[in-house]
Amino acid sequence: MIEEFHPRKTRLLIGHEKQLNIVKSAINNSKLHHSWIFEGPNGVGKATFAYSIANILLSSRKDNNKIHNQIYNNVHPDLKIIEDDSIVSKQGATSNIIPVSKVREIEDFFSKTASYAGWRVAIIDSLDKLNIYGLNALLKILEEPPKKSLILAIANRNSNTIPTLRSRCNMLRFSLLKKSDCEKILTNLIADLNIEIMNKLLILSEGSPGKAISIYENKGIEIYEKISELFLNLPNISMTSIENIHELIISKSGNEALNILRVLFTVFISRTYRRHFNIINDDINKYEKDAQLNCIDKMSMSNLSTLWENICDNINQTILFNLDKKQAVLEMVNELIKILKYKENYVLNINGK
Repeated sequence: MIEEFHPRKTRLLIGHEKQLNIVKSAINNSKLHHSWIFEGPNGVGKATFAYSIANILLSSRKDNNKIHNQIYNNVHPDLKIIEDDSIVSKQGATSNIIPVSKVREIEDFFSKTASYAGWRVAIIDSLDKLNIYGLNALLKILEEPPKKSLILAIANRNSNTIPTLRSRCNMLRFSLLKKSDCEKILTNLIADLNIEIMNKLLILSEGSPGKAISIYENKGIEIYEKISELFLNLPNISMTSIENIHELIISKSGNEALNILRVLFTVFISRTYRRHFNIINDDINKYEKDAQLNCIDKMSMSNLSTLWENICDNINQTILFNLDKKQAVLEMVNELIKILKYKENYVLNINGK
């Protein structure tokens, strides 16, 4: 994520009222547990929520603006942020694993006296980015947490929230946001966002404002249109569409655009299924409906599922091993060819149109 959209820079928390009331009640009744896991879908505001709690604990009536500014600029002495470097850089990273050495910094951080004689807060964004060594280091820290110390850990999926870790933390679950809340968040974060783009982002992001911002940053709306064009032309595979997708992907450094390609391809397939069962009536672009109907006509639903799985696996491998982005896009063609060839007497034409 580009620095300007970092969660700590969001001063206004929108949504998640129930979760906020739970934590505020624990604070007000002096029953705040020393460690929490905020678990839920990616991009719904769990990290923003964590920074909001940090603001509450670290603020005082006299110096609220000073505290807010220190957190905003990541210079507050009683706040420790553990995250991979790619989240604060426009350059991206070949690996998003948080090294165990960073996790161990929490222990040293908690060993020191709080600068303002209050709370010390550590935010881990996220548990998904810890390997087994990082998780073990975190478990050790949780064994004997100092007084007035708080760990807020983000979890975008439950694969890394191992039972031992869950048993030592309070679990707080987050859900996708309402459309109205997403719209408010996007309006606050993105200046001069027109209604057409707003509506497309709301549909594509499916209740995740973080996903909407990432789509917006990485030319996701254009990528989705090219995906629609690609499926519109089946059984012809337009190499022009493939080249257009590739150009959009390489226009951004790092791997975030590849992540967005995977997300948008998933959205397209998901909406194709829903189109098949007549449970959607909106169109993201002028090609989408006809492209999905064409896809339904040319492929079975089971083959469509196989196509989705194989393409997403290829993109994951490209990101994991920092492979050539163009190869990942070309693999989309290979997977399409495999699926289309399953159909008897099927003629496949690859052209440049």
